[in-house]
Amino acid sequence: MSKGPESITAWLSPARFPFSGLAVAIIMLAFCAVLGLRVALAFTYWPDLGGVEPDELYTIQRVLAGYPVYENPVLPPFSITQKTPLYHYLCLLVGRLAGVNPGHPYEVMLLNRFVSLGLSLCTLFLAYRIQVRVLDTPARIALAASALAFICFEPHMFCRPDSLYSFLFLAAIGSFLAHLRWEGRGVGLYFYLAAGLSVLVVFAKQSGIVLPPLLLGYLAFAEKSRRKAAEGAVIMLGAFVFLFLLLKGQSAAIFIANTYKGLQNGIDLDWFHQFIFSQSYHRFGIAMAVGLFMAAVWLWIKPAGGLRRFLGWALLGTFFFANITGLKSGSTPSYFTEFVNLTLIAAPLFYRERGGASLHLKAFSFLLALLLLIANLSDKNLFAPFTQQDKGQFAAAAEARRYVKDELGLPEGAYILTDEPLIRLYFYENVLFPQYDIVYCCAYPLKVYDYSSFYGLVQEGKAPYLITSHTPAELEFFGLDTGNYHYFGAKAGYRIYKYTPQ
Repeated sequence: MSKGPESITAWLSPARFPFSGLAVAIIMLAFCAVLGLRVALAFTYWPDLGGVEPDELYTIQRVLAGYPVYENPVLPPFSITQKTPLYHYLCLLVGRLAGVNPGHPYEVMLLNRFVSLGLSLCTLFLAYRIQVRVLDTPARIALAASALAFICFEPHMFCRPDSLYSFLFLAAIGSFLAHLRWEGRGVGLYFYLAAGLSVLVVFAKQSGIVLPPLLLGYLAFAEKSRRKAAEGAVIMLGAFVFLFLLLKGQSAAIFIANTYKGLQNGIDLDWFHQFIFSQSYHRFGIAMAVGLFMAAVWLWIKPAGGLRRFLGWALLGTFFFANITGLKSGSTPSYFTEFVNLTLIAAPLFYRERGGASLHLKAFSFLLALLLLIANLSDKNLFAPFTQQDKGQFAAAAEARRYVKDELGLPEGAYILTDEPLIRLYFYENVLFPQYDIVYCCAYPLKVYDYSSFYGLVQEGKAPYLITSHTPAELEFFGLDTGNYHYFGAKAGYRIYKYTPQ
């Protein structure tokens, strides 16, 4: 039976704000638009949707081709895989099932982007389930809050391991909330699941290291349950040892050289100001204010217990961890994803506790949600890849590969030098310094690794070609004298230089 004018007016009434009627309609329309845009972006011929995507694409290519995730950074090809390995193994599994060819970078791009998009949607669904099942949030409200979280996702959630990290992080938080909610009924299952997931998430991205102390600290200091904290610590330690031995790859030393030393970018306060303070606080300032206010109320102003106290604890922990790690050079607004997710999950619960709130407060809450939505739709250059993409670049890089390998000849065990991102992907088995940006910005100037073997390799003629759109004199290959590379010819818009020993 259709609704009459009176019922429609009631549905759209401001008295139903913030997550009903018009509010839900606006958020869900925005979500559908962003989801459609994310699908379209996945198909673009733009090789970097965010977070230096080619670095991830290279590692996925190598894994699909049978190479290990981690290789020794001081030996050719001088590769650095910074992130822990779970995401790469997931892409390997999906890629094998889908028949992805590692020699076709565009296929690998699609694999990477759709795995990340799928995981991001799983995170949205998980946020919805936590709200409805554990926090007793009405389904309509939970749907809107989860959709708003999806809109707030940074580009990293759609082309990098951050997508798996955020899903597992929220799964661990949700399990711990379930443990607090149903203590005494299946408490062991949820507690053990939370403990295991809090370690598993570390092997999706190192930032997950915040979870074990977050959970154990809450048990030990907020709940005063030292025995349970000790039990959780034993479970976590056992899980870590097991997962480390299972996933470390060739050796523990090479694993650490990549995932620990590879992250030594140094502290950069100028970077923090430009990318964290200026960008993150602009996009998420409203969520930050709301999240910190909720944490203050639940922890100090009107101390709560159980679920609310843990949510306040988690909000504070993730906020300060994001700011501390944001001091590192190369940090991005994506570091605040977990804090924003928790804020939007907890906000309906906090609001519901103030059920007698005035119409003015309801309208103000709706306005905050709307402003958060606008801030995250207007500040991410979502349409730039459509205007900057060039399918011809992929064809040109493929032609350059064919020319060098088939006509000029690339000897077995030989490498190339290049500063071109697509050339690196098309020569993924032969390129030196495939994560050029990491070495250029940090590893070389900070002397994280010893690259002395690189210079000897070049002198021996094992890097016979330099492929670029520039001249050798314009390039920086970490102290290498490029004067021995002489112009040989051009192909598909790239200049090819050949090494001639003196």
